[in-house]
Parts: sequence; C-alpha cells; structure tokens
Amino acid sequence: MEKNEVSKVVEEITKAKLKNIANCPITESLAQCYKISREFERWTTATDVMNIRARLPELLDVPEAPKEDASEEEKAKAKEKISAAIEENKKRSNEQAKKNLFDMLESVLGNNVEATTNLLALCCFVDPKDKDKYTLAEYLEAFTEILESDSIFDFFKSLVRRMA
Repeated sequence: MEKNEVSKVVEEITKAKLKNIANCPITESLAQCYKISREFERWTTATDVMNIRARLPELLDVPEAPKEDASEEEKAKAKEKISAAIEENKKRSNEQAKKNLFDMLESVLGNNVEATTNLLALCCFVDPKDKDKYTLAEYLEAFTEILESDSIFDFFKSLVRRMA
C-alpha cells in the first residue's frame, strides 16, 4: 500500500462521525430536540409538505352492488363496473401518490434547500451558519443513524402528527 493510500485509510478510520441526537448524552439531546421541533414547524410551513402530502386524487364513484333479485347478466355487468371503478381509483391514487412525492421532493430539495439544510444541521448539532462545512455523505450517515433509532424516529413521527 502506498503512503497516500495509507493516509486515506487512516483519515477514514479516525474521522469522527457527526454528532447527532441519536449518539449524544440525553441532556444535549433534549435541548436539541426542542430546537429541532421549532425548526420543524418553520420547515413544514416553508415547504408545505403537510398539505402536499394530503392531496387526494379525484376518485370515481363506485357503483352500488346489484339487488339480489337482479339477473345473472345484470350482476355480472354490475360486478364488472364495480371492478373497473375500483381499479381506476387505485390507478388514480397511485398516480397522485407519485405526484405528491415528487412535489414534496421539489419543495424540500429544490425550492426550500435552505430550510431543509437548516433542519438537517440541527439534527447533527451543527450551527446552520456552519452547515456547508460538512458533506452530504456525512449528513446522510448521521441521518441514517438517527432514523435507525426507534425512539428518535418516534420523536419525528410525533412532530408530524402534531403538525397534521
């Protein structure tokens, strides 16, 4: 192994992970969680993700089931119409879910990068003014650690429920 390769390996091994709410003492985590909750409120307002997430498709009315005394042919036609409406509604729901996802991504990662990176920085105890000192990979590693913690993930879910 050459000297440059060795120094790269040593650098990777010794490089400290970003401190985050999942890997620090509780006294620090609690105070930071309060800051995060305040920033989360600003972020949801700026990005409008809660409203985007709630957008529903225009669904077809599903026909009523045929009466019991209907002929077999009428029952078959009714069943066909019901199935077609249900399938169309599934298709519309899936299309709306995809559209909502891409609209949220556009809002979060395209139109509101500053608000999004401020929130991510706070999760890692980084002053938003210093957030560009770290790479996306460092933030993603820290955020993955946060999301893998059930209790921290529950905290974020409670914030979402509170905003809904």
